[in-house]
Amino acid sequence: MKSLFLSLLLLVAFWSQDAHALKVNQYLSGSWFNPQQNGHGFSVEIISDTQAVFYWFVYNPDGSPTFLITVASIQGDTLEGTTFYNSGMIWGEFNPADLSEQVWGTINIQFIDCNHATMTYASSHEISDIPSGEGTIELTRLLSIDQMQCNENLNAGIYEGNFVDQDTDELTTGTILLSSSGEVVAFSFGDSVSFGGYSVSSGGNLNSGGVTHSVNPEEDYVEPYDASGKVKPDYRMIFNYQVENQGGGQANTYSISSLYRRGIDLESIAGEWATQDLAGDGQWSTIILQDGSFDATDESGCVYDGQITIPDTAFNLFEVTLEVSDCNDEDDDGDYSGLGYQLDGFLLGDGRVIRIFAGNLESAVLIQLSR
Repeated sequence: MKSLFLSLLLLVAFWSQDAHALKVNQYLSGSWFNPQQNGHGFSVEIISDTQAVFYWFVYNPDGSPTFLITVASIQGDTLEGTTFYNSGMIWGEFNPADLSEQVWGTINIQFIDCNHATMTYASSHEISDIPSGEGTIELTRLLSIDQMQCNENLNAGIYEGNFVDQDTDELTTGTILLSSSGEVVAFSFGDSVSFGGYSVSSGGNLNSGGVTHSVNPEEDYVEPYDASGKVKPDYRMIFNYQVENQGGGQANTYSISSLYRRGIDLESIAGEWATQDLAGDGQWSTIILQDGSFDATDESGCVYDGQITIPDTAFNLFEVTLEVSDCNDEDDDGDYSGLGYQLDGFLLGDGRVIRIFAGNLESAVLIQLSR
């Protein structure tokens, strides 16, 4: 099993090295400004994989407000474009025939991360009463568009879809959680749960490895798995998987972006929850405190002492560490780690539901909390 742990560490390290190259993506759309120069700023709109437009709301030399429009191409981490200055249209008439559009110069925006960018500008016109000059301004994100929060790991998220067995063609549905830090949990309902690490290359090639636990009462195994395929950020993930001594198949899943980007915080999930064992029939009560710690004792006597950590409250995905003790089956005792997320209840107004998946090299904990 040591070689398995090594492979997981290498996968996470591979992703971490690739994470520093933030390519322009749709989640950078929104409002940007310089906090030390509050009063002017940018609205950025990413149109496609190759094009963007952004507006600089700024001022003329006489202090009157104006704006500059840049039509840009996407070059890796940078928006590069020609900037235009518009004038002539009269308020209230808005007659396009009165519009005069002229090339102002160039403006580029290089994105450092999800919340920081550097803008460089240079005018090329010779008109005295409109903005001119050249320089550099550091930008900070001011606002994001609803459900368009930026994550530096574009592939992180919640995916749902189908798993098809390569031998029997049997189809099961499941959920896949990809964390920002390179962890993965894949749960195929009534069949198995997998814990591991993943990496995605710049070309969208997915690689993952870890362990798979059976959650079928008629089976009992913990085996290494590996998976590879293609992923398109915030859209679709298709990959082949193989579980040692158990066979394999193909997964076809879609990102549930509206669920992942809804966000979550510890205050909203604090309280008492009815708890159900997703791999069995047990039911009990769990209390989550304001700091994310939780404790419970299930029907068999197992004591759960856990901690929920939310890396970023803008995204509905959290990390879980769990110590289980005093179980009738001593193999169930031990330290567990994994991921969880919150989903809406089945009826409007009935509160929320939380799912937690945690495992180690011996066993797995799969629970659903509702209230």
